[in-house]
Amino acid sequence: MGPVRARSLDATLILATLARLRDRIEERFPGSGLGRVAHELLEVGNALPAVTAYLARPNWAIRIGVAVTLIALFAVLLALVMAVELPTGIEGFAGALQAVESLINDLVFLGIAIYFLANVEQRLKRKKAL
Repeated sequence: MGPVRARSLDATLILATLARLRDRIEERFPGSGLGRVAHELLEVGNALPAVTAYLARPNWAIRIGVAVTLIALFAVLLALVMAVELPTGIEGFAGALQAVESLINDLVFLGIAIYFLANVEQRLKRKKAL
């Protein structure tokens, strides 16, 4: 027999343990609240393989939607950059500072938008898992 993998769980063994625990509780304390908790725990355990299969599959609709949104965002950004006529010079230090601050502000908000869109699928799956 090979080395035991300590970081993996076997769903069938967990379900068997939950069923055995429920049966032992019902045998010793028939009709108790603890027995109902054990039964509910077994029901959750039985539903778990379907949930984990859902979580493991990529959600292509969300991924394609996010990709299209990001492409559209960059297309609009590129169109704006090409359409805007920038002044030939910046007058003084205050003007340069204002331009740099505005650019940094726009880049930060663009980064936040990209981060939000890139994690939509993960947040939806986390909500489903909980």
